[in-house]
Amino acid sequence: QPLDARGFRRVFEADAWWGIAALLWLVTGLWRWLGGTEKASAYYLANHIFLGKMALFIGIVLLELSPMMAFMTWRRQVAAGFDIPELDHVFRIAAAGDQALSIR
Repeated sequence: QPLDARGFRRVFEADAWWGIAALLWLVTGLWRWLGGTEKASAYYLANHIFLGKMALFIGIVLLELSPMMAFMTWRRQVAAGFDIPELDHVFRIAAAGDQALSIR
């Protein structure tokens, strides 16, 4: 069944918080890697666990591109008063990204 306006607001809010969290993870990760705050950058580049976590993060971001683009389109459509098409595949991809994130 299609979401109502209240449901879309909740989806948009959750998506915004997810974006903020991803940005914080990225910034703090880059800071630790390049800032030399804890260990030298060479340590992280030689650490297979770090490289694996970065690969997972990149994979999650790639999985989230489709839902992110859909949500941006939906925001514009809702603001303009248009109906939103059903995009079940977007929710499946988002769920896969959430499950991959739980590996952390």
